[in-house]
Amino acid sequence: MAHNTDSAESQLMKALTAWFKERLERSNVQFGDEPMSYEANTLYDVQCYRLQQEAAQHWQAVYGFMPTPGQLMKAFFGAEYERFHQAKLDSQPWPRRFGRH
Repeated sequence: MAHNTDSAESQLMKALTAWFKERLERSNVQFGDEPMSYEANTLYDVQCYRLQQEAAQHWQAVYGFMPTPGQLMKAFFGAEYERFHQAKLDSQPWPRRFGRH
């Protein structure tokens, strides 16, 4: 039974991460655009909070439940990691993208 729960959790995280990744790709705000703020009030911070709230509302409306704050945070930063990783790969000379040096 735990396997089904793990599978459902894994599917939820993949779907949430993909949702965040799509929204982040459409936005004009990037993590490094502004200096970090101890008050957590940069455009990036505001976007992070707004997208998490939007995702929670979307999941509630479409699927009948809200992901936990931890799931939302994990998916948001998972999407950011994937975007950063892809951008890094895209910036390398083409042979390195395919593991050839």
